[in-house]
Amino acid sequence: AGWLAVLVVGIYYLWPRLFSIWRYRSRCYKICILCCLGGFGTAGCIGLYHFKKDSADGRILIWRNTVTMIADKPLFGHGTDGFRAQYMLYQADYFRKHPDSKYAMLADNVQAPFNEYLRFAAEYGIIGLLAVGSILWIILHCRQRRIPHFKVPFASLLGVGIMALFSYPFHYPALLVVSGIDFFMLAGICFDWRAWGKRVVGLSFLIMAGHSILSRIDQHHWQQAVGPRIDHTSVIREYEKLASTKFNENPAFLYAYGLIQNREKRYIRSLEILDRYFRLRADVDAAIV
Repeated sequence: AGWLAVLVVGIYYLWPRLFSIWRYRSRCYKICILCCLGGFGTAGCIGLYHFKKDSADGRILIWRNTVTMIADKPLFGHGTDGFRAQYMLYQADYFRKHPDSKYAMLADNVQAPFNEYLRFAAEYGIIGLLAVGSILWIILHCRQRRIPHFKVPFASLLGVGIMALFSYPFHYPALLVVSGIDFFMLAGICFDWRAWGKRVVGLSFLIMAGHSILSRIDQHHWQQAVGPRIDHTSVIREYEKLASTKFNENPAFLYAYGLIQNREKRYIRSLEILDRYFRLRADVDAAIV
């Protein structure tokens, strides 16, 4: 996905020069070049597929089940983080209906659909996808798209967008921040934002960076609170204190809390906690416990 993004961004930068050469060539020459490019492109796609066939087939399985999720709630989706909460249930249902599926040995504990557009459609529906698409369409068709300052943020966003077809770049805070900055830079150029537009970019960067840092601090806080203790009874006591706070909606916290209750053979309490976890994030690990 990364190399493909580099290739597409490289073509985007070289296209004006290539086009200036292209338009003076004969029709026969253009047809031959297009046929060669089509042949190389097809061969490259087939080669990439067979280079990691199992990985590619696994993505096909995930995409198929994600499309089923979208079909069930097409307009508004399953809500924020709905993919992680629902996907494994859809995958289980698929294998219940197709017990002899060729994908059986490729199934995994899936946390991302390896396509950010499908994930967004599954969580926010076609309405959410159209809303974001409309904003991007307005930016891409703005009158200032030919000015030099437009190319850098657009090329950066284009690279992330290509990666999003086969991977999950928005799971990484750094790429999320970069994409946000690119987006607001393009919006500022297109809508002629001046001084206050720069403030919007800076404020957006601070909000995204602050959210990422605070989430890390929260996780570190509860891990530190329970981590150094050897006695499980005191650990559980600390978990019970934290469970009455905002950590009650933190999937990582709930899983660790339910797991230690299970190890202490407090099975009823463990099931109660893991049931709450399962509503937020259905996965194999919790199901086994």
